[in-house]
Amino acid sequence: MAYKKFKTTKNIQIGALIEHFDEKVDLVLEQFGTVNKKLDKHEKILNEHTEKLDKYEIILTKNSETLENHSKILKNHSEILKNQSEILKNHGKVLEGHGKDLKDIKFSLKNKVDRNEFETRLAPFER
Repeated sequence: MAYKKFKTTKNIQIGALIEHFDEKVDLVLEQFGTVNKKLDKHEKILNEHTEKLDKYEIILTKNSETLENHSKILKNHSEILKNQSEILKNHGKVLEGHGKDLKDIKFSLKNKVDRNEFETRLAPFER
């Protein structure tokens, strides 16, 4: 700042006070500049973090949609497995019935073989 030099002592004291005040203002301005620089750095960091968070939000949204779709697919697969389980149960009952039929056929066949064998062995005696 430009100072006017005064010839009186009161004016000298005022000039000294003004100079002292100017030094304090300069210090405050310097500190203010330093604080502003730090704030600018912090603002930049916060902006970078905000951008990262926005990207993560997009990723999380996509992943949530994917999980939702997979849940639907798993639900459908569960229904398919349930239906196939019922089909297998029914096939088991059918096979069980076939097993009984096979036992009956085997028994009938054995009786027929035994009867045929009996008749074959008995044939020479009937003549």
